[in-house]
Amino acid sequence: MRAGLAACLLLAACGRSHGRAGREPPAAAGAIVTPADEVAPVAHSPRLDPAALLPARIRRLANAEYDATVGQLLSTRTRPAAAVGFPPDFRQGGFTVNDAQRIDTVLVERLAEAADALVTEARASGLLTRIAPCGRAARARSCARSFIRTFAPKVYRRPLDADEATALLALYDAGAGGATYQNGIAHVLRGLLQSAGLLYLTELGHASSGDGTITLTRYEIASSLSYFLTSAPPDDELLATAATGALLDPSAREAQARRLLETEPLAQDGVVRLVREWLGIDRI
Repeated sequence: MRAGLAACLLLAACGRSHGRAGREPPAAAGAIVTPADEVAPVAHSPRLDPAALLPARIRRLANAEYDATVGQLLSTRTRPAAAVGFPPDFRQGGFTVNDAQRIDTVLVERLAEAADALVTEARASGLLTRIAPCGRAARARSCARSFIRTFAPKVYRRPLDADEATALLALYDAGAGGATYQNGIAHVLRGLLQSAGLLYLTELGHASSGDGTITLTRYEIASSLSYFLTSAPPDDELLATAATGALLDPSAREAQARRLLETEPLAQDGVVRLVREWLGIDRI
């Protein structure tokens, strides 16, 4: 099954062409467009059928994906979707992973409660000190800037742009004002755990000329690959591979897919959940 999934992935999930003929896809909120993120031109067959293309999209993470995401980022035991009672996922054809998920006022409240619970656990376990160490109070703001520069890209699954880094540092200042360095870091973490950069997976890519197709950016490929196989963010190796542009090569995508399937326990969990939803037995 694992080998079959890897082969299927190359055809159905990564490096694929998307289509929205006649116009460029809209820019995602918070998305970055930099020269380092440009992708090489892709040759397309003149016989390409636009109806066969997948649409460019932005989709919200399903509840299980949110739990797996924060679990991988923070190594916490809390699984917020169950612990604070997230609303059930909207299903399409019985499946929870789709682009019909929405955020309503109830989920906004639950996300805030989840962020509080996760930050509380992170502080109690000492995790906050480990991921955002700072030896001297005089360097607190510099330490906060370093934490943002190293941790936030893992949350957003891509590099930060300057405006995002500035906004996150302002969050730190608001949390640390009249309080402590740890209070400021906790405030940043709460913001990250409720941010669009964490909650939404983008597959917008860059427009190409002529046939209305687009090609996913290197970081979108990494996220698409990782969430398809593990329901979780790209790990350090996959992000590093994405940064080099190697994921534009199908053989590199296959190598990373096989690695994740062979080494990542979450990949097995994802297959089990997919089959249970397919058979409709997950709601029994």
